[in-house]
Amino acid sequence: MLSVLSKNKSYTSISIEKGVLETHGIKSWIWDSNGCLWYGEQGAIRCRLVVSSKDFDQAIEILKSDYTQIPDIDQSEEPPASNPESPPYFVLTFSLGLLFILIFGLLDQTTLELPSFIKTITAFPINLFLSGEVFVFSSLGISPAITTELITLINFSLAIIIACMVIGNRILLYIVSIILALIALLASPWVVKSLVMGGCKAVLLLVKNMGVVILVALVSLLVSWGLHLLDFYKSGTGALKNFGMIFVFMVAWPTIISLGIYYTPDFDPFSFFR
Repeated sequence: MLSVLSKNKSYTSISIEKGVLETHGIKSWIWDSNGCLWYGEQGAIRCRLVVSSKDFDQAIEILKSDYTQIPDIDQSEEPPASNPESPPYFVLTFSLGLLFILIFGLLDQTTLELPSFIKTITAFPINLFLSGEVFVFSSLGISPAITTELITLINFSLAIIIACMVIGNRILLYIVSIILALIALLASPWVVKSLVMGGCKAVLLLVKNMGVVILVALVSLLVSWGLHLLDFYKSGTGALKNFGMIFVFMVAWPTIISLGIYYTPDFDPFSFFR
């Protein structure tokens, strides 16, 4: 004769109790709420554990004393989720605006002029290939105008094919990577020098033009205020907050700068750096 040991519990909790009893040599069975034998498939149906009547008292003592017993997962209370703090929208927006301005100034102040021998090394194979193409088309009697269009089309197609071959072939990828690494290594002193000089000029000119910094702060204040409103009225899932962060990082300042350039034809974003 069977007796119900546990009932109205999740399959996980019942399975743990069944495993504890089996380690002590007591056989048990899992039944679903309708009284049909449960074969082990996990589901939402509440289960009960039954044992033989002769083992009932011993099974109760084991489950009460065994250290591996855990509370029912479905019936356990989850701790209340803490409300996360609102991100520092103004700091993010203001920093991003200054970063974009510094990048513009850096690009305007940086020359990245490489030594002539590096240019020669990198341009020689390309120029040799282009000269060969021009010679072939000229030998075929094709006019220069058509030759230019054909060369552009052929080189574009070849670039795609070569890129696919390099990506798809490990040996070619290693060879191209080594060549590019050598070129970057040779050019690195001049690139670093140009970037450092341009960065220093950009920072210095930005410090001298505090009006631009104040303008960025005012615009950042308006943008961050709107993002705080989105955060205040956000749904429980926090979707609006996520869209707000995307707005800060991907949309806000590029949009503002683009609109400024578009609606002011005489506007030069590099003017205050000169």
